[in-house]
Amino acid sequence: MGQIYSLFTRIEIDAPPDIVRSVLLDFEHHKDWHGTYVFKCLDPSMKPVDLKPGDKLDMEIRGYTFMGYPYPFRFQPTLRENIPELLEWNGGPRMIFNGTHSFIFSYSRKNPGGTTFIQSEQFTGLLAFLVGQNWEFGRQSLGHFQVLSQDLKTAAERQANGLGAGVS
Repeated sequence: MGQIYSLFTRIEIDAPPDIVRSVLLDFEHHKDWHGTYVFKCLDPSMKPVDLKPGDKLDMEIRGYTFMGYPYPFRFQPTLRENIPELLEWNGGPRMIFNGTHSFIFSYSRKNPGGTTFIQSEQFTGLLAFLVGQNWEFGRQSLGHFQVLSQDLKTAAERQANGLGAGVS
């Protein structure tokens, strides 16, 4: 199908993986600590922790710009995995622009009791080159990954310290 383009971030979080994952899966409260990604279950009766492969999400990514104008990116990916170590979905028209996004929660080797949080996405399709490092869409996407990872770190560490995930 052609070239695969990948984006990748890694961050150490001073909170155990179950807390990091629970903060990320608390979609309803993301607005308290993060403003770029808006995650929702397509079926409003579902809880994120109960999602299973094949279920749909309703996603919006704010903060993209196109020719200087705000351009929110909205899509409905299909969940591939929802286990303690991995949350993963796939979305987009396969031959045109398709992405598999992964969040990996693992015990840190650098920080005992903490989490190594990895966020990655592999893009395929005719327009996948747009996430390459020489293209604005790729730079913006990587920046959004970094902001989400840092905001998640802050929220999870607050939660682990009994302060709640919200940012004051």
